[in-house]
Amino acid sequence: MNLNTKGCEVKVLLDTNVWRALADANSGRTLMKYARRFDLAVLVAPAIVDECKRIPHSSTRSRVLHLLAKESWRRCMPEPYSESQELIREIERLRPHWLRKRRDLREFRRLKKDWTSKKIGFWNRLKKDVQIASPVMLMTELRELELARAEAHGIRKQVSARPAQGEQTPLSHVYTATPFQTIGESSLVEYWRVPTLYHMRSNLSEYANPYSEWLDGTVDMKLMFHDADSLNTFFLCDALPSRLTRLWLRAAFEFLQSWRRVTNGTPGDAQISVHLAEANIAISADRNFVYSANRCHAEGPGNFARAILVPGQETVDALFETLSSL
Repeated sequence: MNLNTKGCEVKVLLDTNVWRALADANSGRTLMKYARRFDLAVLVAPAIVDECKRIPHSSTRSRVLHLLAKESWRRCMPEPYSESQELIREIERLRPHWLRKRRDLREFRRLKKDWTSKKIGFWNRLKKDVQIASPVMLMTELRELELARAEAHGIRKQVSARPAQGEQTPLSHVYTATPFQTIGESSLVEYWRVPTLYHMRSNLSEYANPYSEWLDGTVDMKLMFHDADSLNTFFLCDALPSRLTRLWLRAAFEFLQSWRRVTNGTPGDAQISVHLAEANIAISADRNFVYSANRCHAEGPGNFARAILVPGQETVDALFETLSSL
């Protein structure tokens, strides 16, 4: 593939199924050796950790979480952080009056330190967080799956209302109607805009929400929501997908998933997809994830990772063969 040219490292994002196979095969040290030998940065995403925390078997869960917590990997920031940073830059360009005149970044810095510190914080706590998956967590997973199924059917029905559209429609040509009259009744907009608006409105309307925590020190949320028409047009008309690439990825994955069978991993795939903006290569044993990632790679507004499928059987051997050919 010759991705690794002129000594530049290749950033590799591994899916949950690959991490689990590595842990089961006790191949963490081998992965470290391959990363050093071939100048690879192996990315580990918080969304992967969330999925692995739901593994019901305690010894398996402990083994996977300890592997994810190794300092050898490139630790990604959580999706709300990355999405919020892009959002702030687009607000600075399009709605600077939403910005606080006096920014208070104390909470922002505290949160960021918790995610970036090598000695304290999230990744250090992860080494000890091997408790049995609670009934509440399992019920939450079931609820997420039910919501994902309902959302998938809703998206498919909504998009199929336009006969010329379907799963194979280029992602830049998928449109949907917006219910907001601020841009004209029954107006059609690029598909990604409507779920992005709903996603951000629902999250930012909650006081204790990761998006609010990352944004509040810079953006005046009350002013932004008070300016309702402007908020709608910001997402539905003005913001550019090339500047909100991570939110575009999330929406694109949800659209592509709506045409395929919903599984236990479906809710997490849209979260993990956000990190395709940070990687060069994504590796997974999930055909649906690889298909969706490669559609985004080929048709998206950013330089997103290309995905490679490894077999569900002999995943580890196929992974190392793939890494040695990058």
